[in-house]
Amino acid sequence: SNFPAISAVADIVVSLRWPDKTSVLAQVSGFTRTNPNNKVPEEIQGVTVLCTTPIGGSVKEGIVDVVVYNTRYSQRVATFAGFRVVDATLPQMSGLSTDEAKTGTTSVDVRSSTITEVTLFAGNAKNAIVDIVVGSTTMELLYAQHSSSRRTVKALFKNPAKSASATSDVLHGLVRFGASCGSSCITSCCETGDCSACACATSCFALNFYDDLQPKMDYISTSTGPEVGSTEVVVTVGRLPRVTDGSEVLASVGTDGALAEAHVISSSDDSTSLQLFTPAVALGALATRVLPIELSAKSRPDRKVSFDFTYTAVTPEITTVSPSEGVMAGGNLLSVAVAYFPEDTAVGVSVGGLEVAQGDIAVSDASTRLLTVVSFKQPALSPGSHELRVYPRSDPFGPKSASLLAFTVIDPAALALITPSTTSGPHAPLAPGSVGAAPTGIIRVANYPAYPIASATLAMTTGPHPDNATSAATVTGVSLVAGTADITFLPPSAPTPYAATATLTVTAVEASIPAKTLSFAYQFFDGAATRVVSRRPVRVPARATVYGRTVEMDVPVTLKVANFDQSLTATDLSIVVGIAAEATILSVSHAALCAPGAAGSACNITTIAFLPPAVDSAMDQQVRVSGNGALLAETVLTFFAVCDYEAFCGDSLLMADSKVMVDAPPSSSACEWQLGGKDVCVDPNALERPTALVVSPTEGPASGGTLVTVSYRNLPAFILQDVSVTAGTGGSMVFGIAESIDPTPSSSLVQNSGVVTFLTPKVPGGNLGAVSTVGISLMAAWGRIDQQLTIDFRYTPVVTGAAVASSVFPATVPAGSVDEMVTVLLTNFPMLAATPSPIPLVLGEYGGATLQAGAITASSHESTSVTFLLNISSATGPSLLSVYYAPHGPSMAAAFNLTVAAPAVPAVEQTFPAAGRMGAPQALRLTLVGLPTALTAAGVTVTLALPQAVPYNG
Repeated sequence: SNFPAISAVADIVVSLRWPDKTSVLAQVSGFTRTNPNNKVPEEIQGVTVLCTTPIGGSVKEGIVDVVVYNTRYSQRVATFAGFRVVDATLPQMSGLSTDEAKTGTTSVDVRSSTITEVTLFAGNAKNAIVDIVVGSTTMELLYAQHSSSRRTVKALFKNPAKSASATSDVLHGLVRFGASCGSSCITSCCETGDCSACACATSCFALNFYDDLQPKMDYISTSTGPEVGSTEVVVTVGRLPRVTDGSEVLASVGTDGALAEAHVISSSDDSTSLQLFTPAVALGALATRVLPIELSAKSRPDRKVSFDFTYTAVTPEITTVSPSEGVMAGGNLLSVAVAYFPEDTAVGVSVGGLEVAQGDIAVSDASTRLLTVVSFKQPALSPGSHELRVYPRSDPFGPKSASLLAFTVIDPAALALITPSTTSGPHAPLAPGSVGAAPTGIIRVANYPAYPIASATLAMTTGPHPDNATSAATVTGVSLVAGTADITFLPPSAPTPYAATATLTVTAVEASIPAKTLSFAYQFFDGAATRVVSRRPVRVPARATVYGRTVEMDVPVTLKVANFDQSLTATDLSIVVGIAAEATILSVSHAALCAPGAAGSACNITTIAFLPPAVDSAMDQQVRVSGNGALLAETVLTFFAVCDYEAFCGDSLLMADSKVMVDAPPSSSACEWQLGGKDVCVDPNALERPTALVVSPTEGPASGGTLVTVSYRNLPAFILQDVSVTAGTGGSMVFGIAESIDPTPSSSLVQNSGVVTFLTPKVPGGNLGAVSTVGISLMAAWGRIDQQLTIDFRYTPVVTGAAVASSVFPATVPAGSVDEMVTVLLTNFPMLAATPSPIPLVLGEYGGATLQAGAITASSHESTSVTFLLNISSATGPSLLSVYYAPHGPSMAAAFNLTVAAPAVPAVEQTFPAAGRMGAPQALRLTLVGLPTALTAAGVTVTLALPQAVPYNG
């Protein structure tokens, strides 16, 4: 602004100036004047300058000043401080978010009093994140992910509470993408914007501490209202000291001592909902006045919070009149509602210039500062429109009077047009069978006289002023039934398409009866041209915002186009809405309606269905249908602003269900309680508790990173940012990462289901070596919703380092034995499925050979028992056996020495029983030593040798 004497691009100099005073010129490519009609280029004025920032040479990363001046007035310099020059080849921050759902691109707000979970996103990252430094502290990364194909990174860390010794509310952070960045690569480079001293790729961000213990405004139903006051404002305040009654709340407005009336809806240590009613405020000559409304509990006046409220000057306005039409004779009682009429003021009323007697006027006792209801008797008036005025009797024509310019007094016997009637036609005759070329039109007229009629004529204007040409239609018949006439006519021709006025005149046979007339709009169109005959619907909703989320409501639109090229298909066409937004064509169908032998293409109808693109605000948008490089047809589509359902539902302490709005888009701006048979406003406290239907898997390593899929019911989450994942409680709580959410198409806040996936965090407490079952919670907390679904997840130990052989049996084996079975009990070893067969996942190394385990006899997360069949060496002494999990490799083996001993001499160690009874069979148990361990019954021969003959029965 205030730029002097500019006449050409060459007059303008733009440069970037670094803190070390280095300046580099930018390339100025153009400018526009704030006032394009400025005829004096030499005057001081506002301009917009377009320039391209420099590259190469002395250009480096940093925070610079943008300097702009006119070459002829080099002392009149405009400076913009804080422009950031970045190295586009380095990683760039693309987003920050916290566990409080606060977001930012390169900075984000964090709590001062406690830990804040921060999720960081960056793009153009060729390498993974090595570490993140905030201030002078290296953060512990709870989660880090790198996509080499997309060059994106994502990381999660806990930022501690603000240090008591901190002197600034801003803490700079540095993301380092290399292990050897140099000792000078510290966060101070982010303050200056120049991290060129770092020997690795970096990216900077900032954390802004805020006082999270002070009360904060969570919800305000409205922040504007009339000067007369009485505006209801529902607010929700976080962390306001608990109150039980409105008398405990101080709600001051402005600095003049005005107080708002306060009522407590609910109150807890965490949140308080209040209902406020604003006081009246004098605006004087101002159109608006912004005043702060400051809230505090009288018990703690130091803990206060405020929000701005805009008072607007209002003029009394007639909002409703009942009945909405008057009668010629008058005498009927009219009730008029007037918004913002002055209180305690004598009311005057006039209709059609006739003042209503004071004794015929009554003011309702239910009137308020916002709405005054006045009743009076209507005076007798002639048919037509009359001005209705309500005013203070002390100032009838002052600024506080209200008027309705068109209060209609009806003639009950007047002619009236009834739908459907023919109100358009071709301006020139068309071939028989052509669309819109019906030879006869029909108008349906109510209150048609029953007395004898001399003539019924229909005249139409066919040309604009000054020609003001008028042609008569040919009335071909009148059919009268119970006061309603169907009048058939042949329309005249017009020179060109034209918006005409048609006038029906009915003349009675009796000359003393005045003629009756009826005028209505009639459209002459080019019946042979391509034209849009109809569009359904004519209005579609624009984008809406609900609880900070963009809601797009897709409504298909159908065009019926006459005389369209019927050789074209959907792939041949394009539809552009507005300037350049392309619609999605759903279908194209053609219908040939020509009568046999009819010539030309004036009797074809093409139906085109399309999905218009989303539009941000209410407006009329041009719709252009093109094909083969040519514009074929065009029409207008109206986008309307959807009801502010967030405020509408919030006024009743309910919550808007945006999913219902998407599934059944509204057809108007009106606020409706139901759309598509479903409630739009939902009580968040009445929602069913979420339940998990299927969870898979239910266990994973304590290090985290397991992708878990949960099939759920009644979890009110519809987009990824609706869900947060936590494990554990209190100070050991850790955060997981929600990966995807897919609600079923019929889901709504009241009833929903779907599938959500997430990555588990590291086990709370950080003990990676134990089995633990932890509750993992999926939380949906947005708007007025705070729902939680908790599942049990079993964290399994993480194997780190070599396996351990806790026991070996037998520890001593005979030299030279074959297929000697050795059982090894392993710890710090993965849990495997038990199997009696050889398994390649567990390997052993013995005597220079690699062996598969013969069997897994038992396995748990604590220990695994495996067996090997070994061929023992013939040499006695220690003999090394190593056992390992094949995917981990031999370096992670459990190693121990078997003792190889000389083979024992076979001997009977014990006999039971020691003596037997002759003459009867009996069991004999021998305990033997020195026999092979693999011995089976089939390999044993037992011989009983008696030492001498013993007489038996002689």
